[in-house]
Amino acid sequence: MKNINSDNHSNPIFDEEDNPSFNILEWIMRFIKYWYLFVISVLIFMAVAYYQNRSFVPTYNSTLRMLLKQESGSLSYMQNMTQNFGVVDKTNIENQILLLRSQDLIARTIDSLPQFSIDFYKKKQFKNVPLYGRSPISIEIINIYEEGYYMYYSYKKRDSHSFTITIYDNTDNEIETIEGTFNEPIGCKYFLVKVIPNSDFMDLKTVNFQFRTRQSLISEFFAKLQIRLIENTSVLDVSVNSDNPARDVDFLTQHAKSFLGDNLDKKNYEADKTIQFINSQLSIISDSLTQSESNLNSFKIANNMYGENNTTILTSKMDELQQVGKQIRLRDEYFKYLRNYLKSNIDRESLASPATLGIQEPRLIALVDKYNELQIKLLDLGAKNPQYEVVSGQIAQIKNQLNELMASVDDVYKIEKNSYRKDLEQLNRLLMAAPNKELRMLDYERRYKINDSYYTFLLQKRSEAQIRKASNSPDNGIMENARTITITNAKQKQKKYITFFVAGLIVPMLLIVLKELLNNAIRTEKDIEKVTKNRFPFIGYVIHTKHKDDEKVIAAKYPNSYFVEQLRVIRTKIELILKRREKITILISSTESGDGKTYFSLNLAGVFALQKKKVLLVDFDIRKPNLTRNLDDITDHKLGFVNYMIGDCTLEDAIEHTHYGFDFLKPGLIPPNPGEFVRGSAIGDMMASLKNMYDYIIIDTSPLGLVADPYSLFSEVDIKLLIVRSFKTNKMEFVSLFKRLAADNVSDVYIVLNDVDKSKLGYGYGYGYGYGYGYGYGMRKKLGNYYVTEEFEQEDVSLFERFIEKVSDMTKKIRNIKK
Repeated sequence: MKNINSDNHSNPIFDEEDNPSFNILEWIMRFIKYWYLFVISVLIFMAVAYYQNRSFVPTYNSTLRMLLKQESGSLSYMQNMTQNFGVVDKTNIENQILLLRSQDLIARTIDSLPQFSIDFYKKKQFKNVPLYGRSPISIEIINIYEEGYYMYYSYKKRDSHSFTITIYDNTDNEIETIEGTFNEPIGCKYFLVKVIPNSDFMDLKTVNFQFRTRQSLISEFFAKLQIRLIENTSVLDVSVNSDNPARDVDFLTQHAKSFLGDNLDKKNYEADKTIQFINSQLSIISDSLTQSESNLNSFKIANNMYGENNTTILTSKMDELQQVGKQIRLRDEYFKYLRNYLKSNIDRESLASPATLGIQEPRLIALVDKYNELQIKLLDLGAKNPQYEVVSGQIAQIKNQLNELMASVDDVYKIEKNSYRKDLEQLNRLLMAAPNKELRMLDYERRYKINDSYYTFLLQKRSEAQIRKASNSPDNGIMENARTITITNAKQKQKKYITFFVAGLIVPMLLIVLKELLNNAIRTEKDIEKVTKNRFPFIGYVIHTKHKDDEKVIAAKYPNSYFVEQLRVIRTKIELILKRREKITILISSTESGDGKTYFSLNLAGVFALQKKKVLLVDFDIRKPNLTRNLDDITDHKLGFVNYMIGDCTLEDAIEHTHYGFDFLKPGLIPPNPGEFVRGSAIGDMMASLKNMYDYIIIDTSPLGLVADPYSLFSEVDIKLLIVRSFKTNKMEFVSLFKRLAADNVSDVYIVLNDVDKSKLGYGYGYGYGYGYGYGYGMRKKLGNYYVTEEFEQEDVSLFERFIEKVSDMTKKIRNIKK
């Protein structure tokens, strides 16, 4: 008999690699099979998410906005004097951002907020709730010892006058409990404090707290402080995120004040240096002024000289000349101060401005102003800032330029001083001609007026510098006060539920995929097609059944069941392949034991017997006659075809008649060498006799994958059925067997997929049997598109089965459209 597909499969086709294809509906069916795993996994993950959300702590965003003043170009000190009465800070925005984030400025802010040194909170089962500004007590710290910062404390009110504090270590082990009285010092080896009740929150009887070190607070806010420059503006968005918004608002408010105060201090720095220089000059001149005034008064009293004299004109000219001398003297003192400064190599100090002292030297004023500007800029930069070395280099260049300028102006000022000396000598000669008493009084008056005018001039300049300092204001300002804007993690609980829900789906999905990938068994018709490439056609499948011991031949008791219906389909296909309906010999084998060939053979014989034809079932598995064992309970017949072949009995005596409608021929006596026994010529003679006696002969043989016994019958049969058990038959053994059959050019081999899960029908098996088979067989009730048959194990049609049926119908339609 030729293979019906032999024309299309003439070449060897057993490749090592399968042709992989991904079918989403097939995987959906696999996932649906394990629906309970998804339910359990999702419930577990959602329970974990719920538990974690119990400890959810909202995080708030507190924000403050600052407006920075940007200045382009460098103004001279005189321009700043005219506009702002002081020194203006010209740091750029980047430097100001670095300053705002500097730990030194944060430390200054923390030092201004002593209440930050204690964290009050309410301890709950899953989380701690901050009580900043809402604590029933405040604590005045007298001293905190080193170990006290590593402990945790629990306050409990006893009555209106007393309380207890319990001390715990970092593992929540209780160390000790101490009692105290309100407003009285209480101490131990960890702290010395005074507890003060807060009348606004007296309802809260217990509270937990912890002492914080200065450095821990600095590090905390340094890590949390965020500064962002709003695009296309000079506005800084300063924000802090934490679970304690009230404390964050206080921090931002004080931090802005510290920043503005730091800016103002730097602006006042140069003014302070100018006032310091003027005070030093006043200290020197005050002694001279006192002495000259005393000498003048003493001379007037001694000589009784109180009115004007003839030297008034000369005195007036002398006064004018003294004003010039005063300027020269002040300039000389300033140059002396400047030279000493440059020689001392003092860094990070500003210079007193010459313009403030009335010295009108434009180049000197510009250099000193630039020097002071760079010194202030250097204060804003840390030593690690890349700009620090650049600015330091610029300062060194200006100092060199100042030295060069001092040397160049000396000659010019020498001419001016020589002219002053000549005028002074000429005026003195004129005064020498005056009477002696008048000359002496004039000399006393001149000395007094020189000191007095110089002293008055210095007082005036100091007042001006103080006014300018008092009128200074920060370059920057607060645009929006600190406030809490929003909760930054408002959707965290929802996201966690979603994440854990998805994880609850993914975990079983991965387990199922892993299980499927590691499963090396034949599962569906598609697996068979991938292995055989249709060289040995698939003829049908048989569903999984749950039968009792007395229900071995299902066809005899439930002839209209779905299981029997599938066997009828296989019987019909065999008749179509062989093109006849009688005198058919069928060999049934498998890859390995346990594939269900014996159970299949028994029930296939029962289906053929339903036609009222003569059917013989032969147990040719001499090595392991399981079929005989299955039928031992209905007969005690001991003879078999082995007895016939050795001459112990006739063929008719070896055949047993059963009440199932078919005859049975078992091995009987077990020969010592089964492999050689089945190769004898007597087998052919026996088969010829049996074919004359029966319309159908079904032979259950040993597994082809284990022994070669069935080969001796290949020439005696019309068709060979190989039983493959779903999710049991090893794929590698299956491939090995079919490579051997292909190499031996064995034909007329057809595949039966056994023990198929009924829930998988409709997809993955090539056929959709949702509408039932064998129209007219038995009592059948139509429910939707699903038929309930006279099954030996009645099953209710569930909504899940209806869903599977719908998927099957849809898949079938898609396939028809593709075709």
